[in-house]
Amino acid sequence: VLLAGAALRLVAPDDMEYKADEIWTFERTKPSPERPFPWLGMPSSAGIENPGMSVWVFMALGKLFRVDNPVSLARVVQWLNVAAILLQVAFACRCVPWPDREFWLWSAAFLCVNPLAVLFHRKIWPPSVLPILILVLLIAWWFRERRFAAFVWGLVGATIGQIHMGGFHFAAGAVLWTWWFGDKRTAWKSWT
Repeated sequence: VLLAGAALRLVAPDDMEYKADEIWTFERTKPSPERPFPWLGMPSSAGIENPGMSVWVFMALGKLFRVDNPVSLARVVQWLNVAAILLQVAFACRCVPWPDREFWLWSAAFLCVNPLAVLFHRKIWPPSVLPILILVLLIAWWFRERRFAAFVWGLVGATIGQIHMGGFHFAAGAVLWTWWFGDKRTAWKSWT
């Protein structure tokens, strides 16, 4: 299933969506004297500009991996998502006890072959870079009794919301779940 998930994300890299949103994002990854640094992200359909981190993440990936065309940038996103799935399986096998490990492994298996996940993991689109960050958030949450892990959980939770609003919803769900069930072992001061 892991091989199928990787293959579905990496096969036919030219077969990608490249319309106005993707064009806007890719163009911002290339420095240009005519275009100043984008302090804010792409305007939404309501005309409100997204936070800058929604485009900065692609600028950083483009620079880090020396991306020179849209297919290469989409390829970086694809590899990040393959890495997220592999990291989830590795984490589950190494750190999660058996009764719960089965859920983590099934989750990875379903993620590998879910058609919508495959589609979104092949795009130059802010939500497409969230899976690796959400996994870091989940790993930090797993060790939330440790101050450093709780700090990482809080930091990543705030960061993913700056990349895409859906990240705030996921982070808020983790916080509410932990608070609602009164988890006494959470290092809340470090999270804050």
